[in-house]
Amino acid sequence: KNAEMCREILEKAFESSFVACEIHGAAFLGSSCLRAFRLGDANGTAVDSHNVSPTITKCWKVCSRIVNLLGKGLMHADEVIGNACAQGLVISFSYDGHDAPILNPFLYEGFALALNELNSALKKFNSIDHADPTRASTLIR
Repeated sequence: KNAEMCREILEKAFESSFVACEIHGAAFLGSSCLRAFRLGDANGTAVDSHNVSPTITKCWKVCSRIVNLLGKGLMHADEVIGNACAQGLVISFSYDGHDAPILNPFLYEGFALALNELNSALKKFNSIDHADPTRASTLIR
């Protein structure tokens, strides 16, 4: 439920009126939910999409959408939201060891879209015109 709520709030970031603090919080809570769900499946039980319950499938789809929205948020004009989305991606895919679990197939689409946005954001925020060292260094991590 928390991840679904965060997804809904993150989608509001791209509307004409939004509340930055809600989106900031949703980025951090949503990324923490995603990390917990991803690491909870570290042994690969949900990798075979044919043997996964509909509830688990729905959770993975919400997580994939959160990754996608965090990636999309990297290019947001509001600095607070862009930096929160960058930190959210770092949290989502962080791992304490050197051998992180394999990316779950349910996350492939969202992760691919986020990588595309990451590439665009790095090009934009490393340039002289739009230099944002905080966001650029977070994206590089």
